[in-house]
Amino acid sequence: MKLDKPLGQNYDLIKMAEPLRFTGDIKTATITKRGERYFASIAVQVADQPVPQFVESFDIQAVDMNIGHFNANAMSLTTITTRILHLHSKIKHYNRQLARKRKVNPRNYWSHQYAKTKCRLNKAYLDIVNLQQDMLQKFTHSLLADCQTICVEDLNVNAMKMNKKLAKKPTPWVIWSGTPNN
Repeated sequence: MKLDKPLGQNYDLIKMAEPLRFTGDIKTATITKRGERYFASIAVQVADQPVPQFVESFDIQAVDMNIGHFNANAMSLTTITTRILHLHSKIKHYNRQLARKRKVNPRNYWSHQYAKTKCRLNKAYLDIVNLQQDMLQKFTHSLLADCQTICVEDLNVNAMKMNKKLAKKPTPWVIWSGTPNN
């Protein structure tokens, strides 16, 4: 893949780990750094698919997404596991170590040990993000394996908290998101 080069910079071509999964026009490419690795996210414009008609034989699944768990009709997923709690305690410990370093010597606190602790803190954050993404991926994959059509109800919860009438009678905004490819 070849991207536009900034002025005065020397960049090599980016090697793709796998070919693009969708055919269409490439609109944008975003390069992100997670830990010590770089990832490219490529937005591709594809043709619209027609909206399927609702059939009475469709299984209807209700999904309740909260901070600590996801519930569906037949399955449940707890998002706060012992591993994530352990990583949060590590993050708390590393943040305390870094704060102590900055407090003891506020003008010159950047040392080799400080850099190592900062790397450990970033790795703990990255581990939590990867665990949460893995859980969400497995949950949505199991939903897509069971259901033909996915509809998403988007509620403006903050507005409902502030408005007493909306809190009593929520009006849903339903967005069609497409059918899974089997």
